Amino acid sequence: MPLVNLLTWARTGVETPMYTSANQRANEIEEGSRQPVDDLRAALLAADGRLAGELAGLPEASWNAIVRTARGRAVPASEVPWMRVREVWVHAVDLNTGSGFDVVPREVCAGLVDDVAAAFRARTDFQPVELRAQDGGRTWLLGLAGSADPVVVSGDVPSLAAYATGRPVPGPLHAVGGGPVPKLPSWL
Repeated sequence: MPLVNLLTWARTGVETPMYTSANQRANEIEEGSRQPVDDLRAALLAADGRLAGELAGLPEASWNAIVRTARGRAVPASEVPWMRVREVWVHAVDLNTGSGFDVVPREVCAGLVDDVAAAFRARTDFQPVELRAQDGGRTWLLGLAGSADPVVVSGDVPSLAAYATGRPVPGPLHAVGGGPVPKLPSWL
């Protein structure tokens, strides 16, 4: 399991990437798509057990060890639990089984928008977008600050998270001042 690899790296200090090659992830997804549901469920439960065991056994000093994500981002091992939360909820929506971001906990949705904003912070390949939660509690800037006036998009937090991550939006989004909600570049 790729996240277990990062915890192994943190514990041992030996570089253990999430994937051995750029194609490994795609190949594993393709192979998994051909497996019977019961086999996939068993594999998922076994992987969750391995991850839980590694998380529980990670020495205190290892939580600050720096590892690299599949996209090359340097992060402390303490981010691995969040990476798993993000992965589970986003891919649960991706499975298209009738669950959308409207069932994802609000804190997870806000955390996802935080991640997208951080990933897009220096990007200049699109007009900046300022996301505003309708409850007035949060705003996020997607894109480089000061590079252009941002388009302001408002909606509930689950809809903003879905929009930012490129998933189906469960509720309405509104571009302040009218006009269309801009298309964002791919997040992952």
